[in-house]
Amino acid sequence: SAISVDAGNVSGGREYWMFSTGGTAGEGQGKLIIRDHTAGLTRLAIDASGNIGIGINSPNALLQFPNTTANRKLVLYDGYNNDYNFFGFVIFRLYNFLFATISI
Repeated sequence: SAISVDAGNVSGGREYWMFSTGGTAGEGQGKLIIRDHTAGLTRLAIDASGNIGIGINSPNALLQFPNTTANRKLVLYDGYNNDYNFFGFVIFRLYNFLFATISI
């Protein structure tokens, strides 16, 4: 069974489920999942080894993000609330090359 938090009947609201997996679950066995049921997407998965996946069902590392070509950043401190002035890490694509950098 799942815990459901549902604000789907409110403008802009969503329905989220939190559940553990076993048997023949599509997400795999032995995981804790937070799922955006409105969008039909897994937002967070924690497997039996303690690996955490953000946006993926099956993390292979302590912290793993989905493999997309979109620009991504991990913000440690953000005092300006924009995409350019922050302390953290960023991966971005420019002319079909991937770059990783530390922003300070």
